[in-house]
Amino acid sequence: MSPRSGDKKSTMPINTEIFSARLRSKSIDPAEQRLLITRFSGSRQEQDLSEPPNCAGYGRIRHFHRSGTAGWPENPLPMDPAFHKLGLARENAMRVQVFQNASCNWRCWYCYVPFELLDADLKHSSWMSASDLLDLYAREQNAPQVIDLWWSARFNTRMGTVDDARASKAPIGLKGLSLV
Repeated sequence: MSPRSGDKKSTMPINTEIFSARLRSKSIDPAEQRLLITRFSGSRQEQDLSEPPNCAGYGRIRHFHRSGTAGWPENPLPMDPAFHKLGLARENAMRVQVFQNASCNWRCWYCYVPFELLDADLKHSSWMSASDLLDLYAREQNAPQVIDLWWSARFNTRMGTVDDARASKAPIGLKGLSLV
């Protein structure tokens, strides 16, 4: 069953400006420098994950592979630019730690994320600062070398920076990370 099966919202037109403003107000807390982050544990999206959620249910692992289906050309993205920028050796696969913001103003037909995880719903998310996310990441035993925060471009706002020893676990460093 598709995550969208039975979603009546999938056929309703969206007033993007109004919808975006509503989601921004529900998912970004500039005063406390926090974002609303998806909780994968117990969600419909959890069923689609190749590994169980990590980071207390707020993280997931994304696997990138250079080669895919037979007959298709090699796909170096996003691995080669990441390996180059991070000073890592070129490999054929990469594991990435993902934290996903709990709102998105688009309702793309091809998106695998169930709508309830895109609507800034506190039943499926929690408020997290960059420091909170790093704490969760630092507790993981087999943490990936790269951290990715899925962030809808429409929600840009300055959230602050991180310069923290916990970030040194990932080559990306997160030194001076700005959630912008």
